[in-house]
Amino acid sequence: MEIDGAFVSGSRALESLAQAPGPASASHLARLSLAALEAAAALPSAELERIAFHLYAAGRRPLTRIWRERLPDGDAVLAFLQSGSPEPDRLRFEAAWRPSFRSQRWLHWRARREGAAPPEEGAATYKLYVSPALEELPVAWSAIVEGLTAGGAFEIKVGANAAGLLRPDKLVAYFATRSALAAAADRLAWRLQGRAGHGVPFTAEIAGDGLLSWGLDPAGDLHDPAVGWRSGGAAEWSWRHWLALQLARSLVAARAEGESGAGAVRFALRRVGLAGVDPETWTPSEPLRRELGGGR
Repeated sequence: MEIDGAFVSGSRALESLAQAPGPASASHLARLSLAALEAAAALPSAELERIAFHLYAAGRRPLTRIWRERLPDGDAVLAFLQSGSPEPDRLRFEAAWRPSFRSQRWLHWRARREGAAPPEEGAATYKLYVSPALEELPVAWSAIVEGLTAGGAFEIKVGANAAGLLRPDKLVAYFATRSALAAAADRLAWRLQGRAGHGVPFTAEIAGDGLLSWGLDPAGDLHDPAVGWRSGGAAEWSWRHWLALQLARSLVAARAEGESGAGAVRFALRRVGLAGVDPETWTPSEPLRRELGGGR
């Protein structure tokens, strides 16, 4: 577009059209997300793949030898999770949830209750991130399971080893509707009150200084061959993958036009805001939710 007698594009054009985001939110996840974006903007590499992965991996705790030896696989993780639960709680968990899938990275359980099913084809999946500090998991596990069972989650996944549990998104529950997710989050918020949180960047905070937050997995296949860091090209796509790619593209574009540091961050925040994501709360707008397949 032409501005002051010259043609401009990208960050320079957007600067004249879009208002800057308001004051930074005081929420814990907003601060974590902004810090992750600033760190990505400061990377020496200008490769889209590297920047996108840096954003997606933000917030992971170091994989120390102690944790690696303590939690080497799924069996060790399950024993760790249940180490703080009395026997009746363990039996209730087995009665309500059945193992559905296990990989080197995740343990999955599907709800046994009648009618528990993923959303219909073409609809997005809503996901509740339950992100306590790793040390809190054994004492919080029974309360988490109870809340998700009563709240109507149809599936739960947990990191299958130390690396998985040191991720901020170590435990994710899946829902067919936004209303079901909100109801489950209400149940969990008071059950987990006072627990230390880890916090998942680039998700919409619900409660507990990042202890609970949400996002949605887009319906359909949004795989982009330009990004190969997704499990070696495996079919996996999520809200945070999508956001990391949008933000990385903006940072790369800003750098190509000579923007760096705070200027590149401002451009990325403006661009993601125009895409329909509130850059202060990381909440998708209603139009974006519909575009991604989100309904109720």
